[in-house]
Amino acid sequence: YLLAGEFKTVGEVARMIGDITQRKVPTYETPIWMARLGVPFAKIESMINGKPARITNEALSALVHSNPLCSSEKAQNDLGYQPIPIYDTLKESIDWFGEYGYLRN
Repeated sequence: YLLAGEFKTVGEVARMIGDITQRKVPTYETPIWMARLGVPFAKIESMINGKPARITNEALSALVHSNPLCSSEKAQNDLGYQPIPIYDTLKESIDWFGEYGYLRN
């Protein structure tokens, strides 16, 4: 079963987050080819600080090759699965992060 919800671009998700937080969000979307130029630097940064790389080729490939036609229709019919709208999921997540002090004002 695929448990898909709504397909949204990174820009659409950013705008929803801006709406929820009442903050300005970047409107420029970095082209994938340009983002790929940053991968080697992210790997070096990761080796220096011991943290996971902020950007990887795998993550960029997932963005490029994601399928907006994925459907959870079978799970909905067979299992009664009901996806939560992405806006609601983002709002609940942001509220949770704020409640536990993970967000700056």
